[in-house]
Amino acid sequence: MLLAQWGQLIDHDVTATLQPRSINGSIPSCCRSQEPHPSCLSIKVPRDDPFLATLGVKCLEFLRSAPAQRRDCFLSWREQTNQATSFIDASPVYSSNPRTADASRIQRDGLLLYGRGKPQEDPCLRGGFGHQCIRAGDTRAGEQPGLLALHTVFVAEHNRITLDLADLNPHWSDEKLYQETRRIIGAMFQHITYREFLPLVLGKEVCRLFDLELETSGYYEGYDPKVNPTIANSFSTAAFRFGHALVQGTIMRSDMNYRFLTNNVSLHEENSLGDIGGSGSLHRILRGMATQRTLKRDEFMSPELTNHLFQSSPFPFGMDLAAINIQRGRDHGLPAYIDWRSPCGLSEIRTWEDLEVVAGPRSADRMRRAYGNLEDIDLFVGGISERPVMGGLVGPTFACIIAQQFSNLRKGDRFWYENSGFESSFTLNQLNSIRQVSLSQVRVLI
Repeated sequence: MLLAQWGQLIDHDVTATLQPRSINGSIPSCCRSQEPHPSCLSIKVPRDDPFLATLGVKCLEFLRSAPAQRRDCFLSWREQTNQATSFIDASPVYSSNPRTADASRIQRDGLLLYGRGKPQEDPCLRGGFGHQCIRAGDTRAGEQPGLLALHTVFVAEHNRITLDLADLNPHWSDEKLYQETRRIIGAMFQHITYREFLPLVLGKEVCRLFDLELETSGYYEGYDPKVNPTIANSFSTAAFRFGHALVQGTIMRSDMNYRFLTNNVSLHEENSLGDIGGSGSLHRILRGMATQRTLKRDEFMSPELTNHLFQSSPFPFGMDLAAINIQRGRDHGLPAYIDWRSPCGLSEIRTWEDLEVVAGPRSADRMRRAYGNLEDIDLFVGGISERPVMGGLVGPTFACIIAQQFSNLRKGDRFWYENSGFESSFTLNQLNSIRQVSLSQVRVLI
């Protein structure tokens, strides 16, 4: 499950779509409003829905992403705003906003805020984790405990590295310690993503074709200032959401011997009943995610995500993440699934028999009954249904979109950790040290 969890962390590093607000700053309500907000695009629940219809639910709330204003003020197609930096720079830890970044610091010795009390009394300093333990750089850190746990790990890792740097360089200021550590953590995010995460998602062959393999010595010479690293809509709105199909309905915890504990609850009960906040809770969830298997990567998602997403008492239901993914793709104007095959150099899909070849007979039959027309299949639905590439988790269409995006993120980043010749560049000795880092080596000394 750490694989899926890392994917969500990196997704939040590079994407944060702006949501609309009412004039008074509140979130508009759509389903019960007589005069809905202009951004409303609520999801109609069909009468034969096996779960929601039985509860009398006819509508799910959905707001269109806020439109971006063109610099030239001319009217054109609708575009969305990314509030995060497109680059992989550990912004979930540090924020893309200077004010939020400053608020997460102690302003002493380069340290980030961690814990809220005396060491002997604060469970955060005794292996616990919770919203009160850190001031995350991303407001989505508390969406679910696995994500919050990784946020906590890297805040603690920042402070560990900062203290080591302070011992080696007692003359460094608070700002110097903070910025140098931030540079190292950002490099770790990049290295772990390209060394460990992408080969599992894309397979080694796709990584080779898109020049995603990291250098084993020396510097990377592929930086190109003409490459646009901006996050593509097809990536953020469809392809990189493949991880939703990996998520289990519960996050298992493990003891010190990596044996699963029996006090687990369903995802929507985590905030109220989950093992959060107590001493050792961080270690238990990290061991659990390192041990628990993901769901098989196919087009099916856990009912916890399709029936109970963000469910809160007293409601017996939540949001439907699959429906949200489809609706978000339509909101952002993504072309249909079959339109993405040819630009990726893949065989075109002209008939349902062609679809059977790439998705399998059962998946193709389900899409035929749901859509009726090949040209109507949404990118998320078609992409998630494809058979995976060799050695990877995603099908060839999603592999193409994801690989191209990460290629752009590497080639178009002047601050990429393997680059040479810039003020921000690491020395070869420093770079070789970073090359030895893996996610499993990030120590949780709490």
